[in-house]
Amino acid sequence: MSLVVRMLTFLVGVLVLSGGAYWFVNGSVRFAEWMQVSRLVVGPTVVAFGTSSPELFLDTVAALRGATDLAVGDLIGSTVRT
Repeated sequence: MSLVVRMLTFLVGVLVLSGGAYWFVNGSVRFAEWMQVSRLVVGPTVVAFGTSSPELFLDTVAALRGATDLAVGDLIGSTVRT
């Protein structure tokens, strides 16, 4: 793959990621307002979900591939932080 194609793929990925994040945060705020939940609660919840979702994805893929040791190790490692 050429350098130009890699750079374009990277830029498209960044744009899609930014757009998705914008959509997710705005949707969360609108949902919270509809549910009459304070924005002060929504912010930490969105951040918590955003930081936990990569680990959830890794653990799910590892479990589906039969690497349950990896999933359990990641779970323990993310829970017991120093």
